[in-house]
Amino acid sequence: MTDLDAVDIATRILGRPPWPHQVPALRSERFGVSIVGGRRSGKTYCAQVKALTVALSHRDGRVIVVSPTIDNARNFLSELGALIRSTPLVRDAVIDDTSMSITFKNAACIDCLPATSGQLRGRGQGLRLIVFEEAAYMPESVWRDARYALLDMRSEGSQAFLISSPWGGPQHFFRLAWQRGIDGDQDFESFQWPMSANPTLSAVFRERERERTAPGEAMAEIDGLWPDDYGSFFGALVERQALDLDLPSALTLAGPARPIVGCDFGVSFDRSALALIYRLPVRSLNPDHDGRPVFLLVPFVFEQAAPLGLVVETVSSLPSNPAYLSLELNGPGSYPSEEIRNRLAHRDRCWRRWNMHFTTSRSKTVGYMALLGLAEAGRLWWPRDPGLLRQLHGLKMERGERGFTRIEADDPAVHDDVCDAAMLAALPYVPSGSKRVVSGLLGLADPRRSPADADVPTLDCEVITTPTGLRVYRRPALQGVRDRYLTLPEATQHEDAKLRPDPRLDEARERVAAVQPHTDRRQ
Repeated sequence: MTDLDAVDIATRILGRPPWPHQVPALRSERFGVSIVGGRRSGKTYCAQVKALTVALSHRDGRVIVVSPTIDNARNFLSELGALIRSTPLVRDAVIDDTSMSITFKNAACIDCLPATSGQLRGRGQGLRLIVFEEAAYMPESVWRDARYALLDMRSEGSQAFLISSPWGGPQHFFRLAWQRGIDGDQDFESFQWPMSANPTLSAVFRERERERTAPGEAMAEIDGLWPDDYGSFFGALVERQALDLDLPSALTLAGPARPIVGCDFGVSFDRSALALIYRLPVRSLNPDHDGRPVFLLVPFVFEQAAPLGLVVETVSSLPSNPAYLSLELNGPGSYPSEEIRNRLAHRDRCWRRWNMHFTTSRSKTVGYMALLGLAEAGRLWWPRDPGLLRQLHGLKMERGERGFTRIEADDPAVHDDVCDAAMLAALPYVPSGSKRVVSGLLGLADPRRSPADADVPTLDCEVITTPTGLRVYRRPALQGVRDRYLTLPEATQHEDAKLRPDPRLDEARERVAAVQPHTDRRQ
């Protein structure tokens, strides 16, 4: 079959003609096509049309879509499947949600994968296109593997199609690839689409959105421009400490390993968020490790305006049986914090510790500085989750006129909920008889007062190496923060959790899903 025209595919088969600014990107034949754009500017739909066109044009051709996380990959497949099901293509396509792939009558296939190192090696045969969805949140190793995989078919026009909102430093591969196209590299072509490129969004709405959004975020999400990261609290650590891990949802992680759970409550514009902190046992893969505890932050963010009652039910029913619950009593946190404590008062009083905390500027500084110190030392890591990285990038530190330190998003209109949940998980508190705020997490990080790493059995999964040289499993075992109990990756739903069911848990999970509406990102 000869190459089909992507514009014809979108118009005649999908019934959704591309917008004028999408046409040059769809028809580009350069090796690397980079699209940086604001929200709703049409990046995702353009990539979906491109993937379908290439698959339909080549018998036995292969298209791979890589996304920052497995959830992102599933969402892309779901949206692509919805496009196909509304067209005659559904007769010639087999959509496999389990293997996250679509196979067509001409034996071509589209595979959706999480962006993890090694996924693309050895896949060059028949590979016509790799789509990088949210490329700014992917590691350099994925881009390196992709370039070599695409060379096998470059003589027949293989391509890398990179799309993302503009996040990440000037040395990130996505920004470098985009800059090559801007600078006139013959193998690269680059496009920059602001939100205003979307003809369905009025100028009046865009200006109202700008008024609700911080300047840095507006540059990225409205104008499609890279924001200046000057003053970022975590700076380059945001990328350095991000690991390409295969983790289940924080709501499904079960014992016996018991984490710290910090919870930040939000109403109206704000979101409620959880931050779970586990020990990451590293001694088995790193015999020369100095023995200092290493931690992993696992985030979860509720949808905007999720009812506080839902958050209460979810936290009260966590199967991980937290060793510490750190809840904020300020503002909207007063009711849900007390309600959670009342609900759990009758359960396992001997093992759970509470940090019912009134947040102040001083305690917030202590919590965030504990996180920063552990991250700088290579002892606190987090998954490469786009929402988390975006919030960490936007966290700023300022000193007020009276010497007070202010750490928060660079504008009140920007979310920092998961960051504040992580700050609470650092356990800032005032010891009895003292006026000084300390971090309980730093106490747990002291090897003289903490148990040694548990012995992890050999796991049947890939081992990755962090930028600091630490070796960890991609699907890691998790250790409790104050004991040596382990939750292994194949046992995230541990039998202990099944023996002690909470009838509210399934209902809470269903309600979490119900309040997170499907986001149509096709245009």
